[in-house]
Amino acid sequence: MVATTISKAQVYEWLADVPDPEIPVLSILDLGIVRDVTVDESVDNTVTVTLTPTYSGCPATEAIEAKAAKTRLKGVVPFDTESLKVTKGKRAEARIPFGTLLELGLISPGTALYDTRACHEAMVRADGSIACADAQGSIHKVGAHVQGATACNGWTFWHYEADGALKPIDSLRDAARQKLAPSPAQQA
Repeated sequence: MVATTISKAQVYEWLADVPDPEIPVLSILDLGIVRDVTVDESVDNTVTVTLTPTYSGCPATEAIEAKAAKTRLKGVVPFDTESLKVTKGKRAEARIPFGTLLELGLISPGTALYDTRACHEAMVRADGSIACADAQGSIHKVGAHVQGATACNGWTFWHYEADGALKPIDSLRDAARQKLAPSPAQQA
């Protein structure tokens, strides 16, 4: 979002368009009832307008305040709805353990997993772990091991074969999220 700074001069311009309810040909600035204008940038450009009515108890004070606020709101340009959408990151999505893919039937024990170049291979086990020639454990642990790395995102490292091509197991996690997501009727 782009921060917009409001100046005191802008506020005075807006107030020049606020007519006195009793004498509409004059603005509240013409009447001299605007005593002070402050803009506090530290609090989202909070504008404070201090009015001193022509006499105490003036019944037009509330109408003047309302017109001043409406005049200010006319100058507000709303953001388009596309700009207000928030993109959810992966961390905001439901956590899906690898074993859930087995429980949902999205992958089977014995399925071979490969890295993108098919240099490394591991086998899916019934308990949701994977095993390669010299290591066993989670998709992350075995992925790090075969690369000689300290850490690995197993969801993006490991792939399964489907339709003659390697596909990331992360796509199966997305399918699991869709299967496990509550239906609109359940959310209501």
